[in-house]
Amino acid sequence: MNIVFFGTSPFGLPSLEAVLKSAHKLSAIVTTPDKHTGRFLSLQPSPVKQWAQEKRMLLLEASAKNIASLEGELKKIGADVFVVVSFGVILPKAILEIPRLAALNIHSSLLPKYRGPAPIHWAILNGDASTGVTVMRMAPTLDTGDILLQESTPIEPNEEGPALSQRLAVMGASTLERSLSLFEKKQEIFKPQENALATYARKITKEDGHIRWNESADMIDARIRALAGWPGTYTFWKGKRILIRQASIDLKVISTAPPGYILFASGGEGIQVSTGKGVLRIGELQAEGKKPLPASQFLLGTPLKPGDILE
Repeated sequence: MNIVFFGTSPFGLPSLEAVLKSAHKLSAIVTTPDKHTGRFLSLQPSPVKQWAQEKRMLLLEASAKNIASLEGELKKIGADVFVVVSFGVILPKAILEIPRLAALNIHSSLLPKYRGPAPIHWAILNGDASTGVTVMRMAPTLDTGDILLQESTPIEPNEEGPALSQRLAVMGASTLERSLSLFEKKQEIFKPQENALATYARKITKEDGHIRWNESADMIDARIRALAGWPGTYTFWKGKRILIRQASIDLKVISTAPPGYILFASGGEGIQVSTGKGVLRIGELQAEGKKPLPASQFLLGTPLKPGDILE
């Protein structure tokens, strides 16, 4: 089959590799324009664009403002299937109707749960025991299309967002291969989503990284794991912003101190903080503009002590 791939983030790379290595023809790749990123805000191509350039593939760029202008060029390609993975731009109806068979999307949740841009973050934030990937036929409205295949996986107790994302990306590639095989055999069967069960995973912001110490220790632990990588989690100590890179729930300590109260600060034992319910032990921290450090080294330069309050 003749395939056009739409993608931007690293989540789509395993699927790209799977299509390239298959018997199908990868005719073109569509990605979003370069963005200003990093400390110096230099223009950087998307991971998918870098991949396409390395493989010397036909590359098209599109944003929300000009995606409709690609209609003519996409029609000329004569694709059987569009594959859309973490593209970041909603495709209009006219574009979705171009491929002969279907426009397929790989979404990193078990739809209709967690429609929207941040399903992996919210699965961990909400303490879900499992998640998965969905291959659906795209519709003009966000993540509402009929489902072709789904695959689920447990979320490991201490799993962080980036690790779960990578696992789901690989799982998505495998599910895509199965989906394309169904089309080849003319065995594809779609089922509508149960809209009454739909939930929405809104976009994560930097403010979501601010730790709320009145939450329980397990909720804060989930926040730290969910937002690892970007945007990260942080707290304030005497007006200074401190990033919390790693922590764990301390089941051995019981505290009646107010939320955010530092119970213990030691090089060997880490930093124990009282929460709304339970105690959190912080193992790795980072001062702004500095590198991440284990608690033992961090305390040498930033003297947090028992009785201090984190906000």
